[in-house]
Amino acid sequence: MSHLPNPSSQNPATIRQRLWMLCAVAVVLLVYASLVPLQFRSIPWDEALTRFRQTPWLNLNVYQRADWIANALVVMPIGFFAAGALFFDARIRMGSMLLMLGVLVGVGFLVIAIEFLQIWFPPRTVSQNDIFAGWMGAIAGPIAWPILGGPLLATGSRIGRARVTPNNASIISQWILVGYVVVLALYSMLPFDLMLTRSEWQLKWDAGKLVILPGAELLRLDSWRASIGTGLGLTMSAVRIIPVGFLLFFCRNNSLTRWGLLAIPLLIEVFQAPVFTRFSSMTEVVLGWGGGLLGLVAAGQLGILFRLNQHQWLRALIALVLAAGIAAGFLLRFDQFANRAEVQSRLGEMFSPPLVRYYWGTEFGAGSNLLGKLLAFGLLGAAAANAISGCEGATTRRVCSVTGIFAIILLGIAIESAQLFLKPLVPDASDVLIYLAGAWLGYKMWGTGQLLLAPCLSGLGASCRHIAE
Repeated sequence: MSHLPNPSSQNPATIRQRLWMLCAVAVVLLVYASLVPLQFRSIPWDEALTRFRQTPWLNLNVYQRADWIANALVVMPIGFFAAGALFFDARIRMGSMLLMLGVLVGVGFLVIAIEFLQIWFPPRTVSQNDIFAGWMGAIAGPIAWPILGGPLLATGSRIGRARVTPNNASIISQWILVGYVVVLALYSMLPFDLMLTRSEWQLKWDAGKLVILPGAELLRLDSWRASIGTGLGLTMSAVRIIPVGFLLFFCRNNSLTRWGLLAIPLLIEVFQAPVFTRFSSMTEVVLGWGGGLLGLVAAGQLGILFRLNQHQWLRALIALVLAAGIAAGFLLRFDQFANRAEVQSRLGEMFSPPLVRYYWGTEFGAGSNLLGKLLAFGLLGAAAANAISGCEGATTRRVCSVTGIFAIILLGIAIESAQLFLKPLVPDASDVLIYLAGAWLGYKMWGTGQLLLAPCLSGLGASCRHIAE
């Protein structure tokens, strides 16, 4: 397994360089996102200084808490990647400690500078709350590295070195399962706007974000758009647990499998319950149980799935069906058609700088929207990679790759063009770049997964007979 890329076999200088590059990208994205929607207004320097000295501390209610915490979360990656670059090998050096202190101080001043710059970019809100949140994010980033970053690198190294056999397949499955559940739990608690008082719990209950009776939220749907949105959300509640059932199958522990399938979907909802922004529903628990069972059955039929995937027509069909599903999911949430005047107005707003259209809403909503688009097209990119890999000959694969890229671009253009006519969907030409980025990530991750998991899947497939007995 020495040919597999893993942290232990790569040059430490290369790892540090990549982590510093990610840190620099995080800085650039933070500055850019903090100035969106890029509406510059000239203000004299003296007036700007006076305004900044009078920066207020705002009394935020529970509805604004998510955006305040988001201001901390967007700063965290800078310190996280910087700490990784300095301490990825878990060695504490005085020079590295001093450099990390310098990074923290620098990020603290960067947060202040960004807040100062926002005076020239209305309608950005300048407040002491944002500065404090940014400082908390700057401190939390380096703390998160030894908790998440270091263990992830170490686990990746172990999996990269491991040769999966029927004897150790269960151990590797448990590693991956624990990592997946931790990530799923953390994501489910975003944006960490925890409710602190009984009245806040009452507000969440009144808003219908706590559903005890399975299916009760379906009775409150009052529009086609709401039905589509709720349907997609409930579908994801099942889909996200499918990998749990799949991995539990290979853990070779009947008790763990039974309790894992029962407890994990329930615990995810329990974790979401005190988060004001999140919905917590027994419907999602029931669907999660169904998703887990589906993953369990799929793992038991792994050999059949491998054989089916040998058919090139089926690989292409999967990619096409997924593309159609993505288009339908994006477009069928409209309420009404736009008239000619509205289309002309929306066309003028369509070609705006990247991320500008995401400003008009909550920061958590913008982040979730962006992540959803990346994930959807990431799945499409992986499906396209699977289809392309079945093409015979290097020249044919290159032609299929170029065709796939153009097809994904055309799909993105078609989705955004169609949104011109569908209210209240927001057409944004720059989203095509996001779609393409998501597809590229999915394509690359599929290739990396094939490299890392081909021996694993071979071993896991060989172990199916032992587990089924």
